[in-house]
Amino acid sequence: MSIFRSTRRQTPIRRPSTPCLHCETLEGRELLTATARPKLRAATAQLGAPKPAQSSPFANLKAATGSPQVFQDAATARATQGLDGQGMTVAVIDTGVDYSLNALGNSFGTSSSKVIAGYDFGMNDGDPKPTWGHGTSVSSIIGSTDPKNPGIAPAADIVALRVFDDSGNSSFSKIGDALDWVLANHSKYKISVVNISISDSMNYTLNWFETDTSAGQRISESISKLKALNIPVVAASGNSFKGTQGMGFTAIVKDTISVTGVDPKTGQLASNAQRLGSAVGGEAATDIAAPSLGFNTVTGNGHYESVDGTSFAAPVVTGSIMLIQQKYQSQFGTLPTVDQVLSWLKQGGDSTTDPVTNLSIPQIDLAQTLALVPKKMTASPLPIAYVAPAAIAPTQTPVTLTNSSPTVKLNGTVVQVSSVQDGKLTLTSLQANGKWKTVDIWTGEAIARRNAASITPAPTGTLNKIAHRKQIAPKPHAIKVAKHVSSPPGTARRRFV
Repeated sequence: MSIFRSTRRQTPIRRPSTPCLHCETLEGRELLTATARPKLRAATAQLGAPKPAQSSPFANLKAATGSPQVFQDAATARATQGLDGQGMTVAVIDTGVDYSLNALGNSFGTSSSKVIAGYDFGMNDGDPKPTWGHGTSVSSIIGSTDPKNPGIAPAADIVALRVFDDSGNSSFSKIGDALDWVLANHSKYKISVVNISISDSMNYTLNWFETDTSAGQRISESISKLKALNIPVVAASGNSFKGTQGMGFTAIVKDTISVTGVDPKTGQLASNAQRLGSAVGGEAATDIAAPSLGFNTVTGNGHYESVDGTSFAAPVVTGSIMLIQQKYQSQFGTLPTVDQVLSWLKQGGDSTTDPVTNLSIPQIDLAQTLALVPKKMTASPLPIAYVAPAAIAPTQTPVTLTNSSPTVKLNGTVVQVSSVQDGKLTLTSLQANGKWKTVDIWTGEAIARRNAASITPAPTGTLNKIAHRKQIAPKPHAIKVAKHVSSPPGTARRRFV
C-alpha cells in the first residue's frame, strides 16, 4: 500500500530521492520485528514551580483570515490569558521538520531554537530535516510563529522525530523507536505531548496488535507508559472512511487521544475522515474532532498551501492541549493527567452528529475547554463582616455553592450569606444572643462531601472549622478566620493521514 501526499504539493528539501513518496508493499504482521529497547530513566513529567501569569510575547499575533474558530480562540487566549505554549514541548513523530524556515525557528538544537532536538530514525542520523514536507506542515499548525499564519501554540518548543527514509519508507518498529526515545528523553526536553499524524490504510474497531509480541505491542505499551507520565499521544484517525466505523493504527490504541476531521464549512465530519463510536469500539472509540481542512500550513518549500486530511486535525488538538497544559501548570506546577485533558476537551466540545453513522463526536471548542481548566484557590484570610443579630435560622442542609460563596454555620446552625464582596461575607442571620461558640465554613468540594456523607465522617478538603470564637456583645465587629486550604489531581504499510 503506498503512502500518499496529504498536502497539495510536497517539495523535496534535501537528499534528492524518487519523485513519488511511497512505501514497500509487504504483507503480514510477522515482518514487524521489534528491536531492543533502551533502558528508561525513572523520571516524571515535572515542569517545575508555577510561573506567575504574564502576557505572551505573541499576544498581538492574530489568527489568519478565514481560519477555523479554534485558531481564533487560540489568538484570544494569547491576548487575554497569556497562553501560547510557553514551557511546553511537542514531539512530532513524522517525516521530520524543516527547522531552517523562519516560521519554525531557523535553527536546530540550541537553547534559542524552536526545534530544540530530534533524531532521524529513517536514515539513522541526528539530523531530522525532512525530504518531504508533511511533518513540517504538521509542526506549523502546532507552533508556527509566522505573523501571517501562526500556529495554535507559537511559543512551544518542538522535538522532531523523523521515521521515514528518503524514499518515503517507514515501519512500525521505527515509530516504536521514536516513542522509546520520547520515554527516555521527555524529562530532559520537557516533552508534554506527542503528535502522530501517521496511519496505515486499514479500518479497525479494536487494537488487534497490543499482544502481537512485536512492534504493535511495543507501541501500545509505550503509549500507555506515556499516559502514566501525563503525556498525551495524539493520533490521527485516518482518511479511509467508506461508510463503516473504524480507525487506523495507531489511533486505534485506546490510550491515545484519537482525532477525526471536520469540514469547517459544513460543521460535519469530513467525508474521508475515519470515525469510531464507543458502542462498537469501546475504549478505542474516536475521542475528539477538529478541523482537517479549510486552512493553510507551511510546506517544505516555505510556501503556504491548503491541506486536507486528519493529519492536520491531530496537530490542531495537540496545540490546544499545550495551552491547556500551560494553564494548569501555571496553577499547580505539574501536568494534568491525560484523562483530565480528555474530559475537558469532550466536555467543552460542541456535539457533531454524523449523518452517515449517526455517531455524535465532540468537536473541539478551545474557548470553552480552557474555561474548564481549574484554578487554584487563593490562600488569603477570609474576614467575616458582622451584621446585627436576627432570628435564628432553622437548621438546614448546606447546598453546594461556588468557591466564592461559602456556607457558614454558627453554633451548629446554618446562617445565610447575603453577599460576598472584596473577600467579606455578609450574614443575614446570627444567633440571637450574639455569642459565637463555633464557626464552621464550607466551600466547594467540602460542601459536596458533606451533602453526600452527612457529618460523619467530618468533611475534608476546603473545610475550615474555627472553634471557640466568642463575641461578647452584638456590636459591629469582624474577626479573621483561618486561611482557605485547597487540594488541586520489520516494515509495514504506513501512510500520512
